[in-house]
Order: sequence, then structure tokens, then C-alpha cells
Amino acid sequence: VFLPLAKAKMGMRFPAVVFVALLSESAASLPYRLFWVQLFWLTQKLGLTPQTLRPWSEANAIGAAIRTNGWKAFPKVGRLLEPMVPRS
Repeated sequence: VFLPLAKAKMGMRFPAVVFVALLSESAASLPYRLFWVQLFWLTQKLGLTPQTLRPWSEANAIGAAIRTNGWKAFPKVGRLLEPMVPRS
């Protein structure tokens, strides 16, 4: 559903949304375009370990398994992509 900007009632959130949108679009053109991944990497290098995020070692192991076995190696994404994979 699209809502006209005049009816969105964003108030003071509008400048923040515009800033974040421009920042993310700018980051998309960079060689290291996964801005949030780089941000989380930096916070972990600074010693701030998020409680709800996967550690880098586990993420690297999942990435290696996906490169070896395809998306079926990661069940959450495998279930998401299953309807798009042709059945043999």
C-alpha cells in the first residue's frame, strides 16, 4: 500500500529517514557495499560483542558450507528458496 508523503505524518523522523536512505544508497555503490556487515565487524573489532548476533566464526562456517553445498546448507534460506528451485 502506497501512502502519499503528505499523509505519512513522519514529522521529525523524515530527515533521519532521508539521511539513512541516502547513506544506504551511497553504500550500495562501494566495493564493500554491505554497510551493516562492515559496521558490525567494526563494533566487534572495538570489543563490543552484540548479544543477538552470530559470531564471525559461525558466520564463516555457514558461508563455507553454502559455497560447498549450495543454499540447502543453511536451512532458513533453503526453505525460503525451495519454491524457486525446479524439482528433478
